Amino acid sequence: MKTAYFSLFCIWGTLSFSQEFKIYENGLIYSPYAMERLKGMVGKKNEEFRTCKLTKKYTSVEQTRGRMFELNNPNIDILRDELMSEITLEQFAKKYRKETEGKLHLLTKNHYKNYKEEKIIGIMEQPDGMRLELLESDWESSNSKCWVWNFSNENYVRVAYLEREFSSQNIPNYYAKMIQYTECLIDTTSQIFNATASKDRWSFGDDNSKVLQNRISKLIDKRFKKKKPSIAIDENTPKEIIRATYDSLRLWEKDKKRFVVKTLSKDQEFMGLFDKAYAEALKNKNSNDDFEYYAAHLLSPGKALSLKRNRIVVGQCSMDDSPRIHAMNIAQLAGESLDWDIFLRAHLNVLNDRMDRVSDGSWAWEDRKTYIKELEKLNIDVPSLIFGIAFRAKNVPDGHYFGSIGRLGRAISESKDISLFQDDLPALISDENLDDYNRLLMFYLYDNMSYYDDTSEEKSGHERNREIAVNLLPTYMQSALSK
Repeated sequence: MKTAYFSLFCIWGTLSFSQEFKIYENGLIYSPYAMERLKGMVGKKNEEFRTCKLTKKYTSVEQTRGRMFELNNPNIDILRDELMSEITLEQFAKKYRKETEGKLHLLTKNHYKNYKEEKIIGIMEQPDGMRLELLESDWESSNSKCWVWNFSNENYVRVAYLEREFSSQNIPNYYAKMIQYTECLIDTTSQIFNATASKDRWSFGDDNSKVLQNRISKLIDKRFKKKKPSIAIDENTPKEIIRATYDSLRLWEKDKKRFVVKTLSKDQEFMGLFDKAYAEALKNKNSNDDFEYYAAHLLSPGKALSLKRNRIVVGQCSMDDSPRIHAMNIAQLAGESLDWDIFLRAHLNVLNDRMDRVSDGSWAWEDRKTYIKELEKLNIDVPSLIFGIAFRAKNVPDGHYFGSIGRLGRAISESKDISLFQDDLPALISDENLDDYNRLLMFYLYDNMSYYDDTSEEKSGHERNREIAVNLLPTYMQSALSK
């Protein structure tokens, strides 16, 4: 039963993806009222940045050049002795050549936690290739001057050869200033959701923790009286019928909300019960979109925002746009309640499509817009913001916002400043003062921008641009990117 419901929901979702969010009379997804208030905050942020000197040195992700090898069923004791005694690359390749290729790659080193909350050191081949992971506690016993290894699975071993030790370098000040701009705009200590926010998935049956919310819902239905349209459809129902059903239901819901805001809001008994239901929802972290809509219109945008920040919406399928709607609603309410930090993080999550989903097929990505225009209309220095969240630095604060390179490239293709990016990105890719990893990321940014900007079916323009950009990278990186 649940599976059938989810399938139907996802079919339904495909019909509403053509226009994700409401567009206001200003042509944007935020109201003129919210945009004006947000512009004022951007002006203050920009003024703060103009008077702020760059005192911090941002350093690159640790990186080196090296080779990764996979060995099946080696003699672990012998191999460990060889690596500890600094076997040369030539000797290693000669002995294990039948099992390995070991092409030269950029290797990056990162620290993170796995799903068990264990501290991990990860070595990654760039462009995307093999990964070698170790517990931080095993690092000292699993590397020598030129070699790093993981023997946790004795039947399947990965070994990395390093041409030199991992190191970081300073990011040039011109680019560092862009990173600093993002930290000026986006408070690194802020988070969209409260620390105790609940994961909101589809639920079935009554929720005993929603006593007062359920009473409000039943009271609204009783007073509204207008009958809800039937949704007796299944996977075999023609799309035209599903669309008509969806449209009639959406119109019914719109009429009901208007009735509550215009009529029931004048009923003191109803408003008294609603205040108590709000307190219940805030305490139990279990409100929903409808109740939050009423809270915004009957109480205040700030109170509705508090409810939304208490729950994380999880998408049930690729076409379930509820997480994006939730993020956009948070941004809208934050804008109207002058909560800049929450607004910008929520909007960037929409732009970067940073959502919780049970599953997500690549075929669904095309329909999710980036809404870069909204940021440009706010007088944000969008190029500096895009570059600032695209660069990767080792020593940024924990809450620094890192953008998705693929989504940022698509956003650039929709930007009014695309010509600026088209000029700047090749220079970035070829800049020998910038570390190799960030040069590679700038290549990916350019590649994605060019792909989405080329609307022809053949994508021949994109292919030419890509080939030119590949040749701007260090020679050792080019073969892995050439098609």
